Parts: sequence; structure tokens; C-alpha cells
Amino acid sequence: MSGDDLSLPLLGVDEAIADLIDLGLLTAGGLTVASAGAAIGAAIAAEAAAKRAEFGDRAIGDVPGVAPVRRLMSALGTDPTKTRPSSEALLRRVLKGQGLYGVNNVVDTVNLASLRWLLPMGLYDLAALRGNLRMARGRPGDGYAGIGKEHVNLEDRPALHDDEGPFGAPTSDSFRTRVHAGTTRILLVVFAPRDIDPDILPRCVADTRQLIVSLCGAVAGEERFIRS
Repeated sequence: MSGDDLSLPLLGVDEAIADLIDLGLLTAGGLTVASAGAAIGAAIAAEAAAKRAEFGDRAIGDVPGVAPVRRLMSALGTDPTKTRPSSEALLRRVLKGQGLYGVNNVVDTVNLASLRWLLPMGLYDLAALRGNLRMARGRPGDGYAGIGKEHVNLEDRPALHDDEGPFGAPTSDSFRTRVHAGTTRILLVVFAPRDIDPDILPRCVADTRQLIVSLCGAVAGEERFIRS
């Protein structure tokens, strides 16, 4: 795959979990990874303020969109009260009045989108992926070095795999495929419960694409939806 190739890698979903989850995929390129600027910070602050104004007096489980993701995680073998979906972890921080962790312009923009839509998103350096991709439950011993974590255990948990092994999940991503200063092309995966409004996933992907283009100067690539 060339350095400017934005074609989507093939991604299959194991039959055992295919009826539980929908996936939205997006590639983008032309990226220069750098510190997030004022525009991204302002957009995150505005979204956080909106979430606090709308949901600040509710229990997390009563916020629309949280319960379906929790049900999905439970059905896929992950206790969402012990290992939080990434979208819920972001929401918890802002409802506590805490800011989101700043990483870089691309990661911060995708965190903004995940907070806005309350869907877990995985973000990967496209150049780090090897071969065809699949989503499946982890086998005994499966796991990876996480971002800021020594080891992420994936046994019996849903995970994305390439030819080198697992690299991403709805809870956290791997260090191997992280977006870093040398990243120029990305793959974004949105993990969506099957039982939400079917219009939400395409709207989420379209909005996320626009955010990455407008806030990060990206060139949008391909989109695909995987729905069994």
C-alpha cells in the first residue's frame, strides 16, 4: 500500500458477534499530526459545556445513548462497569467538570466526535496495519500493549485483529497502531450497537469526517458500513 493510498482494508466480522454490532469505517490522509490548536480546544469546550447543561443532573446510565453501548459491551463479553466503553469514559470526565486529555490534533478531534455521538471510536495509523482485518472475540492469551497501559487483556473480549494480532477495541487501542507524529493516514472505526436508530451511524461517520477535514486539514478517503 502506497503512502497516499486511502483505500479501506477489508474487514470481516466473526459470525458469533455479527448480529450484535454495526461498524462504520473511514479513512483520511494528508495529515500533519501536531498539538491541537485553539479551534479544536474551543470545539471540545463547547461540546463539554453542552453535555453538562443537558445531562449534568442525570445518572450516567440515564443519558441517551449510554445504555445501548453498555448492553453491546455486555453481550460481547465485557463488563461495562469495570471496563468502560471509551465514549462513556469521555462523558464521565466532562460531567465531572474535567477536561479531556489532550494528545494531538487528530486524537483530540476524534475524542470530540466520540463525545458528541456517544459511540466508541477506534483510531489507527493506516500504515501500521498489516493484511486484512477482522473483528472477533479474543482468544486465550490475546492482548496488546495499550496506549498508556502496560497490557490490555482481550481474552473473550471483542477486538479488531490484523495479520500481526489484535490492535483495537471499543475500550482502548494499542500502542502499535497509535496515531503519532509520523502518521499521515488514518483508519477510523465507529462501534455501534445494532439496536440504535439506524440513521445515527452514517450521520456520526459523516460528521466525524467533516471534523477531521475542517479541524485537521485532512483529505477524506473511503467510507464503508458493515451491517450483517
